[in-house]
Amino acid sequence: LRAIFGDKAGDVKDASLKAPPSTKGVVINKKLFARAVKDKKSKGGEKAVLEQLDKEYEKEVAQLRGHALHPAKLWWLATQGAARSLRADDRIGNLAPGMEADIAVIDLASTPAIAQRAARAGDLWEAIFPTIMMGDDRAVKAVWVGGKLQ
Repeated sequence: LRAIFGDKAGDVKDASLKAPPSTKGVVINKKLFARAVKDKKSKGGEKAVLEQLDKEYEKEVAQLRGHALHPAKLWWLATQGAARSLRADDRIGNLAPGMEADIAVIDLASTPAIAQRAARAGDLWEAIFPTIMMGDDRAVKAVWVGGKLQ
């Protein structure tokens, strides 16, 4: 942390590359970062790269405008889509026999605003959408990890 934030990181506990015992997971990669010494030329190059990334981002956003994602697609992206992107969809990401799963019970009326919108829903996806967009920790009513209620 000190390499990234300098002396300001002195009061911060460094917990990098640490996990509690019996944690399951897959390490994808690890790197040791060092502070780079930059001159005016390299800063200019970075600025050009950032400007290009910004242009590409704006192009992507422009393509998405007018193309709203259905709540079912948002839910898929958060579950099976996320598992697929981690190359773990053979083990996690959906509720099927033989799959590993941590399950959360979600309250679709966790706040007054969410409850009001969900009450006017015409179908299941319209009821889920407000929680997808505005939900926070209050929406989580129960969690099962490894088959045990937490």
